[in-house]
Formats: sequence, structure tokens, C-alpha cells
Amino acid sequence: MVLKYGDLKITASLSINLDSESETEALGLAIGEQLQPGMVIGLCGTLGSGKTRLTQAIARGLKIDQPVVSPTYTLCVPYVGRLKLLHMDAYRIAHAEEVDELDLFERVDDGEVLIIEWADRIEAQLPDIDVWIQMAPTGEQTRVFEAQARSELGQSLVAALSASLN
Repeated sequence: MVLKYGDLKITASLSINLDSESETEALGLAIGEQLQPGMVIGLCGTLGSGKTRLTQAIARGLKIDQPVVSPTYTLCVPYVGRLKLLHMDAYRIAHAEEVDELDLFERVDDGEVLIIEWADRIEAQLPDIDVWIQMAPTGEQTRVFEAQARSELGQSLVAALSASLN
């Protein structure tokens, strides 16, 4: 839900300091358990910020048993669990046409969940992001996690995560 007051639009957001790999994994599990069919999650951050580690934990939260690896060279890898997951890495995408050729949004419309690492590189081709996640390392195993909802589905996910942390 987006709250409005006059011209002011208030969206759900969440910022967490993650002090260990296990905290990153616990957060990813919680996200995976809350994901709904057709959601699109954009992950941004520098190399080593925890994007793939978070995605691996999200996959476990979706009851995916397969090992999840960064799809840097294959661009997009499908997995099956409680929901179907498409794990995309946009790091090596050079042209917008490459995104179009993957037919990702048709698959999302069919209920698959899409997680895009390096989403900021193709943001113009991603009109339907539900939650935008920014990760930044603060130490060897510590990082800041910031999530911003961009849709009603995203609002419900961020609100559920906030509630589960209190």
C-alpha cells in the first residue's frame, strides 16, 4: 500500500545493518518465504556486496534444493521450488535487445519470480520492479541492506519483513 498525503507519496522502505553472513542468509530466507508469484526483485551493489549470497538464501526460502550460482555468463538461470525462480545477472548485458530476447516479463506474468543482480544496469528496461534492493559492504562480512517497495506487492513484502524483524 502506498500512503498519500496531498502530493506526498510515502512508500515502504527498510534499512538493515547485517553484521554477518548468517544474518544475510536469515534475511534472504525471510524474503524467500514472503515472495509471491510474479514478483520482480532488483538487486544492486558493488562486486562482493552480497547480491548472490542473498539470492542463494532467497532460493532456500523458496524451497529450491538446487545450488544457486551467479548466472554471469548464462544471463538467466531458472530454478523450481515453492515458486519458479528466474535468477538473472545483468552485469554483462551490453544492449537492451538482450533483455528483450529473454522474454522475462512474459514469464513473470505467468507467475515466475524474477531476481535481477546488477538491475541498475538495465533499469530502463525494467518497468515492473516490485522491490529495489541496494547492498553495500561495510566490512569483510558486514553490509548495509536497503529495500524500497515500488509496487503494492513490494509494499506487502517490505511490510512483512519489517514486521518479522520487530
